[in-house]
Amino acid sequence: SPFLHRVEFRARTNNLDITADDYRLRFNPTNPYEIKANKKYYEIESNSLLIDYQFALNREIYSRYNKIISYFLAIDEITFKEKEITLQKDQLKVLEAGLADKNFDISEYIDQKEELINLILELNDLKHDKEKIIHEIRSETSFKGDIEIEYESFVSYEKIRNISARDMTVPEM
Repeated sequence: SPFLHRVEFRARTNNLDITADDYRLRFNPTNPYEIKANKKYYEIESNSLLIDYQFALNREIYSRYNKIISYFLAIDEITFKEKEITLQKDQLKVLEAGLADKNFDISEYIDQKEELINLILELNDLKHDKEKIIHEIRSETSFKGDIEIEYESFVSYEKIRNISARDMTVPEM
């Protein structure tokens, strides 16, 4: 708050004349307690805005990291589903080799074929989910490129554990 709350300049004439006969300048100082209260209010409001900003920033960072983690999880699930499909195809090849046998159980072959179709459908769903995540990342940011993965640059669990163990040790005095 400024030290002067209000400044007034008054001019008065007694004779209905254009010239002023009386001039007055008034200063109204601000109450010292009002100045202290305004400073305290300003500090509290500044801290509140800073906390609101930090909360919004943390929420946005959490959202972005969550999307990145979802993307990596989708890639891993796609990889595992592709391996499962390969395994299912190999099982079908083994069953197809025994098609000429008269003791061949066609119901098992049909079940395995149906399982392969279900796995392929699940893989397509996972790929769709991955594309959806990429679209969300691109729509929320100005990112237009491809997402490249370098697992070597990630911090491993062991490194995090070592860093936290090192930081938790109390130095001897």
